[in-house]
Amino acid sequence: MFLRILKIGFLSAVCAGSSACAGLKKYTAEFESRWKDETLFEKSLEGEAALQRNDAIAQALIEAGAVEGKNCDEARVSARRAMMLAPESEWPQVVLAECDLSEGRAREALASLSRLEQLKTEPRVLLAKGIANIRLGDYKLAIEDIEEALRRDTHMWRGWNSLGIAFDMAGRHEDAASVYETAAELNTTSGAAYNNMGMSYLQQGKTGEAITAFRKSLERDPRLAAARLNLRVAYAMDGQYEEAIAGVSEAEKASVYNNTGVAAMRRGEYDRARYFFQKALEVSPVYYAVAADNLQRLPHN
Repeated sequence: MFLRILKIGFLSAVCAGSSACAGLKKYTAEFESRWKDETLFEKSLEGEAALQRNDAIAQALIEAGAVEGKNCDEARVSARRAMMLAPESEWPQVVLAECDLSEGRAREALASLSRLEQLKTEPRVLLAKGIANIRLGDYKLAIEDIEEALRRDTHMWRGWNSLGIAFDMAGRHEDAASVYETAAELNTTSGAAYNNMGMSYLQQGKTGEAITAFRKSLERDPRLAAARLNLRVAYAMDGQYEEAIAGVSEAEKASVYNNTGVAAMRRGEYDRARYFFQKALEVSPVYYAVAADNLQRLPHN
């Protein structure tokens, strides 16, 4: 499988659909939180019955599917070999489209997937189309594609995870919560679903629930940087500033101080916000323009 972290400006995500937040988006240049979008590549294609008829193409596609997104050059080599071994198969085209998707070319990926005939109703293909549509901003179509994929294969935890993201992006937060829970139940080792659940709660202003979800995410995967950052943001949005900055590394200090300042500003605690923006400027090895700009936007006493 490959991993891709979608970077979404925090307040623009959290405030989606909320007029109360309309004036705050300009403060958010580095106040980022992340959804973790674990999607397509499988470590094994044993469940693909269509591949079993041809051992050579099956092996080539297993190799293609096993690489991380960062190694898509290798995946392309394997997929093109598979195309030579079994030119009638559309599976190599799926792998190539997945590579496009992993490298940010959602429009190209969707175009390739839409040209498929034999495999157009395969759950893996429908899921890939759904993820492409999420990235292109067509959440209604993304939801339709992913729901159809899940009707055909209810055990795809990545499908439930991606459906939750699509629901959140469409503003359907209540629907998102249950599907993230399903994803978490299907994959008990990944922290992605709980991280995304936490982001969903943050969008609704439910900071306590968000903190709980991010903690669960980190219990499963302590190395998940997205959840660690999001937990700090959730603490800050909840007014727990000491927790928000506790144990922060030198490399992250400027960004974390700035983010905490934005949270304090969002809560109307301008003196605290000023303090954190000033700290961001002090610890940054270079002039930290984001914090300086945020500092200038604070109301003057």
